[in-house]
Amino acid sequence: MTIRTLSLQQLKRSAENSAAMKHHVDDDATVLPEPRTSSSPGNMTGYSVQVQDHGPIADGTLHTLAERYATLSAAQVDYPFVTSLAESIDGAAIQAALDVAFNSGLGQVQCAGGTYVINSSIQMRAGVELVGDGKTVITQPDGLNLLILIDFGFAHGAGLRGCTVNGNRGTNAADYNAVLVHVRGADDATVRDNVLVGSCGYGITCSAARMSVVGNHIEDTFMHAIGVYGFVGQEARHLILQNRIVRPGAGAILLGAADYTIISNNTIYSPIIGGRDARLRVNLTGATVTWISGPKFTNVRIGEVLVIDGGREFRIMARISDTQLTIDPEGSSPALTNELATIGCGDLIGVMSQFCRITDNVLVGGATFGIGCTVGGNAVSTVGNEIVGNTLRGQGKHALVVGWDVGAGGVYDTVLRGNMVYNAGDAGGNSTYDRIPIFLSGQTLGKVGGVLVEGNYIVGPDGDSRCPHWMGTDLKLEYGSVLVGRNHSIRMLNPGIFNDVVAVSLSGWGDAASATEIVSYGHSVRMTINCAGSGFTAGPSFTIHKICDSAEQPAMVKADITTTTGTLGQMWGEQSTASGQWRATYYGTPAAGNTFVITTRA
Repeated sequence: MTIRTLSLQQLKRSAENSAAMKHHVDDDATVLPEPRTSSSPGNMTGYSVQVQDHGPIADGTLHTLAERYATLSAAQVDYPFVTSLAESIDGAAIQAALDVAFNSGLGQVQCAGGTYVINSSIQMRAGVELVGDGKTVITQPDGLNLLILIDFGFAHGAGLRGCTVNGNRGTNAADYNAVLVHVRGADDATVRDNVLVGSCGYGITCSAARMSVVGNHIEDTFMHAIGVYGFVGQEARHLILQNRIVRPGAGAILLGAADYTIISNNTIYSPIIGGRDARLRVNLTGATVTWISGPKFTNVRIGEVLVIDGGREFRIMARISDTQLTIDPEGSSPALTNELATIGCGDLIGVMSQFCRITDNVLVGGATFGIGCTVGGNAVSTVGNEIVGNTLRGQGKHALVVGWDVGAGGVYDTVLRGNMVYNAGDAGGNSTYDRIPIFLSGQTLGKVGGVLVEGNYIVGPDGDSRCPHWMGTDLKLEYGSVLVGRNHSIRMLNPGIFNDVVAVSLSGWGDAASATEIVSYGHSVRMTINCAGSGFTAGPSFTIHKICDSAEQPAMVKADITTTTGTLGQMWGEQSTASGQWRATYYGTPAAGNTFVITTRA
């Protein structure tokens, strides 16, 4: 497939999308399911308009009005809205039926089975539902590069059901602005039980409110399968339910300012190339990727993401051969030799919105992360989102992410509860933070806070490259800003949470004392205090400065000595302290050479 030469204006991504759009694997002889329609067209005759009454051909070939009419004025007798004899007969028939239904106050247009080839956008009408019979296909001809196939415009309450919309991606140019179904500003729109496949850009986009996207099969998109970009302060309240999304390009679902949206019971399938036990190594010089070893590029699709060099992400813009790709270097000049790499869809579900609920979804693959609450370059904060009860398997870098990238906004009050994570961290990156199933990234203090991580079950992989930790941070979160409790992890390379303890302050253990072998489990910390130097005092104390507190109790510490080479005192004191700063005092006097192995529990 060719890539259209884009203008700088087109190539420039909005700040909301830049973090999520940087980012398919081909399946042989894909058999798409037929769309479903909940009512028989025959039962509605007399209450709806029939496209067949308006003269379509629907044989899979582009037929223009010039084949039927000698003049434009003659065509306009049947189709008053057309402006050229080059327009498609199939498209004009569908449009005429929609217009008649709208003008007659009828709420449904029925479109019988057939392949309707259009060469201009179908304009939906307010309150009118276009219904296929499960064998209805709407597509564009080879090489047309139509940006929008179905355009809802501002047709509030319009709907699309029971149709296959095929972007014919194999013979049309990829374009960041292309979309199969553009809901645009149509509030209360419904896209239900359709097959949306082969988009040169997005599957569905929306900037309106209260859209329902239910029961669709969406496959093979250059950009996101579903991209929602609302307005600050808008209560979008979208429902994205029970969809099957297969091998999208940039990502599966992206919410940009789509507050109060529910994403539930969707299945997203996008396995990666270059995972465990099938590692991929490449050379990268400028925009050229050359295969060295591992799986070849046979099944790579344009729009996917190359993850390389410690987690850097590059968009794949062309597949030259089974051993060569072209990427978008995004202004850099990478020069890497024999590097581990991973290729696949970008972020599966990205949330840059407030008060959304992402629950009971099944996600497989994704080269970057599975579900993430992020901010990527604007002043809007991502607040009050719940990620609950999802099943995630085989993500590249991380399964669950709460993170800030750039911009004046932040990410606050996020719940990660009851998720099942399997074989995460499948990518072959070299970054310290790669391959950690749950990752919290503030980058700047104060930008991420109020995270509850509770009751998650994380299973590490067998095979090569086990996950280093089940959870980690980049140390750029405030003390006590994360609550952790009742999580369970198995098959990790190291116990505990990576980068939870920021520092340990020691007083009275000697002026050369140190705390080593620090392992944090969130609700407890195990460490060794090594007494050294001079300046020992009775009643020495320590304070642990940490990001994670326990979700079960307030921040209070009880310290137990498990082994020691020093003299034991009567007890350890318990002292309440500020959130994220655990403090305890030893009722005794240490001496040089003493070693205390201590476990503290909140």
